Amino acid sequence: MRPRQRASLHALLALALAVPTAGAVAALRPSTVSGAAMAVRSGEPAFGAIAATDPLASAATRGTLAQEDQDPDDDGLPNAIEADLGLDPQDPDTDDDGIEDGDEDTDRDGMSNLLEVRRSRTDPSRRDTDRDGVPDGKEDPDRDGLTNRFEVNRTRTDPRHEDTDRDGVHDGLEDPDRDLLANRGEQRFGSNPNRRNSDGDRRDDWHEDADHDGVPNGREQDAGRIPGSLRPRLSRATDDVPPIHERSCHSRGTSTTPRACSWTFGPRKGRRLVVLTGDSHAAHWVPALLKVAEHRGWKLMTITKSSCPVADVLVAPGDAKAVACSTWRRNAWARIQSLKPDLVIASSLDSYAFRNGSNARSKSDSAWKAGLVRSLRNLGRGPTKVLMLGDVYPWGAQGAVLACLRGHTRDFSVCQKTRSSSTASWVRRRDQVGAAAARSAGAIFRSTRHAVCPYDPCALIVDRILVTRDGGHLSATYSREIWRAIDRLIPRLRGR
Repeated sequence: MRPRQRASLHALLALALAVPTAGAVAALRPSTVSGAAMAVRSGEPAFGAIAATDPLASAATRGTLAQEDQDPDDDGLPNAIEADLGLDPQDPDTDDDGIEDGDEDTDRDGMSNLLEVRRSRTDPSRRDTDRDGVPDGKEDPDRDGLTNRFEVNRTRTDPRHEDTDRDGVHDGLEDPDRDLLANRGEQRFGSNPNRRNSDGDRRDDWHEDADHDGVPNGREQDAGRIPGSLRPRLSRATDDVPPIHERSCHSRGTSTTPRACSWTFGPRKGRRLVVLTGDSHAAHWVPALLKVAEHRGWKLMTITKSSCPVADVLVAPGDAKAVACSTWRRNAWARIQSLKPDLVIASSLDSYAFRNGSNARSKSDSAWKAGLVRSLRNLGRGPTKVLMLGDVYPWGAQGAVLACLRGHTRDFSVCQKTRSSSTASWVRRRDQVGAAAARSAGAIFRSTRHAVCPYDPCALIVDRILVTRDGGHLSATYSREIWRAIDRLIPRLRGR
């Protein structure tokens, strides 16, 4: 072989034998695992595939090395992997037991050889690849609450990525069979995440009672201690507010002058102006929308006021603050119309009581809809698009939720409310009212309830993050965490 060829192949060999990156396998045995096997498990091209395309290698050398990446017995395992496992690369069922080599579980960790190689990227010849005392099947490298074994065998999600479909909802919180038992709950109780009624009896999986304590599985799916690494801590929860509070550009009380905060991302050319307006339930989306704005290259501006809904209604009981809200709202319309933004995102609490004729404390759906239509039409003047983001499920009375969590640190699930509660059932109807109002006003409506509460009950703690800061508003930390879910609700913006 000429020196130039030898140097090239040495470089290829070094690449093929490189240590896998984080998220792949970090502890495979280099003395027994071939270059091709290592490359397949780390997600890199197999050595044979690399060498076969090297223009400096001879045709004979390329042909020989490419054999490592072949699978002549069609069992899903490349020759190099089969050699590592002591299997016959010419026989799909080496031990003639009726199970193909790729479907065997050589190390008995609950995952087939093929799934270990292609999905979890662990060593199918070793039960505990990284030697940490936890079998590969029970590892949870992406910290989504699901073990490798459950992800590769049941949910078919990526055990190395917490959000396989990148929809903003972590794999452990997804509910593919829509039985309101999350994947994490299905794993906990041994049910099938792809079937609403795993055992075929008269009760769906949510209403089963695996531990026979009289409480359905769904109600106990989050049972457990409050994690010590909770963010934010319970003692600091009420301080976990959106940045507009810290910058004093969120209106309150009897103020009638709209204040604005703005953040600019991306190059000036092609930049889009997006305005967020509404009450404090609009403000709690700011951390998520800042991530969206950064991702899309927007200029984001906020014009918000506490206790002042998007709907053009006089909030009960009609005192000075309520009158000021009505004046502020009209001033905000004028300010936003003068800006001529590409998109207005409106959002607010949707369970206000308001004055309606002689009724001092009405919650009439028709009156609420009429008030929304007036506002959305005023916000959408000219070429401006308007998106109405629906409200979230309430977690409980302000202050009561945090008090409950402080008193139940060993099992926070008792503090969570189910969707069957009368309040949750009532506010769900407001999504329908909001959607109807948006259609009448030529706007877009998107519900946010699934993004925040994908299963039942609505979680208070998700992946060591406190979801609500006070029982009514999202914590800034969790709002930031679910930005991808909110991003999916927002339409793409074209040029002016």
